[in-house]
Formats: sequence, C-alpha cells, structure tokens
Amino acid sequence: MLDAFHFTYAAARTLPAENNKGTYALYATPGPGDAIAVNYVVNGWEIGSGFMDEANNHSWSNGDGHAANTSALPPQMKADLDAYLYRMAYTYYHNYEQLIHSVFPNAMYVGHDAVNGNLPPHGPILKAAGQVVDVLTTGYRQPYSQTALDYIYASYGDRPIFDSFYATTNLDSPAMSATKPDTLPHYHSQEEKGRAYYTRMRATLNAAYSANGSHPYVGMGVWSYLDMNDGSGYRWGLVTRNDNAYDGHEAAPGSKPCSPPLSAYTCVAETPYTIPTWQPGIYLLGPDDNRWYHVIANVGGAYYIFETTKGGSTGRVQPTWCSNLNCTVADGGQTWKNIGVWSKAANPGNYGDAITQIRIANAMWLNVTQ
Repeated sequence: MLDAFHFTYAAARTLPAENNKGTYALYATPGPGDAIAVNYVVNGWEIGSGFMDEANNHSWSNGDGHAANTSALPPQMKADLDAYLYRMAYTYYHNYEQLIHSVFPNAMYVGHDAVNGNLPPHGPILKAAGQVVDVLTTGYRQPYSQTALDYIYASYGDRPIFDSFYATTNLDSPAMSATKPDTLPHYHSQEEKGRAYYTRMRATLNAAYSANGSHPYVGMGVWSYLDMNDGSGYRWGLVTRNDNAYDGHEAAPGSKPCSPPLSAYTCVAETPYTIPTWQPGIYLLGPDDNRWYHVIANVGGAYYIFETTKGGSTGRVQPTWCSNLNCTVADGGQTWKNIGVWSKAANPGNYGDAITQIRIANAMWLNVTQ
C-alpha cells in the first residue's frame, strides 16, 4: 500500500531523517521567511511492508526484491499468482508480436532479450512465450543443464531455442595469463575463445529434450563480430574494425590474400594498435564497478601493463612506475597494479586488439555450420 503525504515545515537549518534510504542535507541555509516542503511516503516500492511493496519483508519474497518464492503459499493462492503471471507475459508477448508483424509480417519474433540469466524463466512465462514467439533466445550465460531443458519443455513445449555466446579476450594474452582466469566469459587469447566457442557449439548441437529426444537449439548468436572494448580493458569480437580475422595472418600490415576459405579475396592493411597511455587528472572506475582500465608504461626500457585497482582520479604528474609483478603504484586518488610484461614492441608492429597469433580458431568459427 502506498500512502503519500505533503508537509510544510517552518524554516530550519536541519531536518530529521524521515525514511530508511538515508539522510539528506540542505545545500543552502533557509532564510527567515522561507518554508521547507517535504514529500513524505509511507510504505511504497522497496520501502514498505505491504503485499505489493517488494521490500523483502515477507517469507515468500525469498530475499529478492524482484522475485517471489511461492512454494510455501496456499495452493490456490499460488495458482492465482501463476495465472496472473501467465496473463501478464502473454499480453506482453502478444501485443508486441501484433505490432511487429503489422509492419514486418514475415519477420521472426523472438521476444525480449533475453529470457534467462542462469536459470530459465518461470513456467507461466514459458507457457506464454510458447504460444507467441517463433524462437526462444537465451541470455549470455552457460548452456542450460538437462534439468533446465526438461523444465523448459514442460511449459514451452517442443519448440526451438536460439543460444548465445558472449566472451572476451584479454588485452595482452601472455602477460595477463597469470592473473586473469581463463574461464567464461574472459579468455587469455582468441585461440582459447575459439576453442570455447567450439565446445559450446558442440554441446548445443547435442542437447536434447529428454521427453522426446528432440534437439531444440537451432542456432547461436556470438557477441560480437566486430572488435570493441568492453570498458574493462577486455576485448570482444572476432575480427578487427577493418574486418581482418585474428588468425596471425589477416590482422597485419599490408594487403594480403585473406585466410582460407576466403583466399580469393584481398584483406586490407590493418591499422596499428594504439597503446593505452597514462593521462593526468581523469577519473577511472575500478573492480568495485566491474571495470579495469589499463595503461602501458616504460620502466627501464621494458614495457609493463598496469591495471586500476579501485575507482579514483589520476594525479597531475605521471607516477614512478614499478617493474615487479603485482607491485602497486599510488597515483593521486588512483592506485595501479603491475599485471605483467607487455609482450609487444614499444612502437607496435602489432595490430587489431594486440591478441597473439592464432592458428586454429579461425577455422572453428567459419567451418562449424551444422
């Protein structure tokens, strides 16, 4: 239940705390004739204790403000909530499907992006999707387990699923291999990412519903085709911005025949990779915000990769960099950590996103077409 009130207080320099979200300060001293207006809410979204407040104040909320645990509810109440969820999901899917097909009658409708995190959606949502969408698209986590697939089948039916593969490679594979885990979604090199894609593709091709042996996966989306920085210093993409593959051949200076099976075509010269350098007085996020920024610094003629360890602003003058692995350098409000030797030349003859040579991954993503 949401109760909203509006109060006007006499002028004062301070206010008492009136909600559980924190305190507020006045940034200007009120004048003698001023009044202070305050909007006051009792209960309401995420702060109340009512049934619809979603404030984690009920046993059925399961400690999650966005999902309810209905297993302990009376059977009829659970059935009513499931029916309500189904109706909401069906209205959502159906209305969008009607609007899209009114303009693009032959387009496939895949619903929203995407229907899962680590777990499949609730049964009522899957039931609604099965009546409207053409194919179910997954999120960018691990493939569904057999248990999850069979759960999907029970509500969604014998219908198709379109999988997805989101993965990055490290800024510089050899140097970072000791400090960055070689697991989804981050890999040391394009070659390792290619192997992971191959493994994922084989797993989805072999996956089947237990009830009838049907293979539900009909394709896989890969993020992303074109190289880009994910904001953390990791790299997405299968090809450079000049459409050269990271295969140890195409992403290099000068024009050259493309890699097989595209040898009849000419691949253009790749542009040099720009080494990330230190900049004064800029704010950089850190691991607390799931961001890692990198700079390359010269220490005694050798080049090292330094990574942010926290959020903060760099100083006015470039710090004195250290050369030992895992050593740290204070820099204004920022702190940098040495994560290894930069394996490329000072004036880089390296290209694309500076990934080391690849010998087999190119074939993996081009030839697995089943």
